[in-house]
Formats: sequence, structure tokens, C-alpha cells
Amino acid sequence: EQESESTLEMSDPTPRIEKFELPASLFYLQNGQIWQLDQDAQTVRQAIHEPDPIDAFDLSVNGMLAYISKNSLIISDTNGNNRQILREGLELPPVADELANLNDLDQIATALRTPCWSPDGRKIAFIENGLQVFDLETRQSELIWRHEIDTEKPNLFESVVSWSPDGKYLLVSQYTYPIEGKAHRWLSLLEIGGYLHVNIAPRVGGSFAWTPDASHLFLAIASFGSNRSLMRCESGTMQCQLI
Repeated sequence: EQESESTLEMSDPTPRIEKFELPASLFYLQNGQIWQLDQDAQTVRQAIHEPDPIDAFDLSVNGMLAYISKNSLIISDTNGNNRQILREGLELPPVADELANLNDLDQIATALRTPCWSPDGRKIAFIENGLQVFDLETRQSELIWRHEIDTEKPNLFESVVSWSPDGKYLLVSQYTYPIEGKAHRWLSLLEIGGYLHVNIAPRVGGSFAWTPDASHLFLAIASFGSNRSLMRCESGTMQCQLI
């Protein structure tokens, strides 16, 4: 009995704190440059040093960065080495705000936006006068869906949101020109080489997730309320079921 009491007195009441680590390094934009937070969740370094601000970026499965700076599509490794300008756009004057940017005809026709790597790291989808896909093997860019600005109330591409895990679909953000408010944007799903499913969900106030085989797309839409807040949709047909 005395031995048991002695053991209790010597035990440390302080709870053990496990060391926290990220599953991988985290890359993010800050002050117009790409920064890296290491797996220890403490060490921070500037990964890319561009003389002009970086507008958007994406990280490939094989550790390559693609980003837009000075209206050019650029790739490099995460240390800023092997830097290559894949596509150099026209120099554009700054625009007052986000809505003015989306309504400016020069920006619509020539601005490069939102690079998004394919799952195999061989292609980059981005916005330039529509939806483009750059092939790193052929070093060519293909305009797979052009902006039709001359039509009545045209639907234009704002950004590339996600490439499906199987590489067959692109989730994109669109709006009707001229756009009147930030809430007047939506998500559309493009089957590459096939059909464009327009306005499947609002761009603001929601989120999404693919199944690993990309056969289904989950859409969470807060603005729809509880009875339609989560839907499971077949990627090929966009037939959706409420969950």
C-alpha cells in the first residue's frame, strides 16, 4: 500500500503534448510572393522572389510551382530554380478593383489568370481569352473554350478552380458580362473535349470535393439551406442527389 501511494506521488500530472507536424509543407501567397511553411509548422521562408507581384499559383504533384506574374505564366521548382516563362502576355495597366477587372475588355481578352496543374503534372489549365491548357511536353497552349464577348450577355470564365483527379474534368468559375456584383458568379463543370455544365452551384458560400476516381462531385451550398446544403453529383451527367 505504501509503495502504491509513493508511485502516485511521483507521477507527473502534466499532460504530454504531442509534437504537431503538417503532412507536407504549406505554400501560400503573402505580399505578392510565394512563401513556404515547413512541416514543423514553424519554419517559414520565401520560396519565390519575383520582381513583380504574383497574382495566383498552384503546386504540382511532382513539386513544381506554376504562377502568374507580370501577366506571364511561369514555372519553377519550390526553391525558385529552373524558372521558365511558358507564356508571356501583354503588359496591362492596373485596374481599380475586382469587378472592374472582370468587366474590362482588355483584361478579358489578354489577362492570364489562375494556373491549375493537371493531376499528372504534365499540363496547366489557366484563363486567357477563355480557357486554355498548356502542355509541357509539346510546349503548346490550346484554347479549348473561347470567350464569346460579342454575343448577348456572354458567360465568361473568371478562374480555374480544380482539375478532377482523373484529368477529365475542369471545375471553373464563370460570370455573365457585364458583372454587377461579386455574388453574381457560379461554378461550372467542363468535360474536356465535351459538354460544359453551366451554373451548377454559386461561387460564393459553398465548397466542393471529388471522389478519388472523379466519378462524383460533392457540392456543399450554404445558401440553399438545410434541405439542399449537400449534393452528390455524377460528373458525367451532373445529375445530383440531395444528401
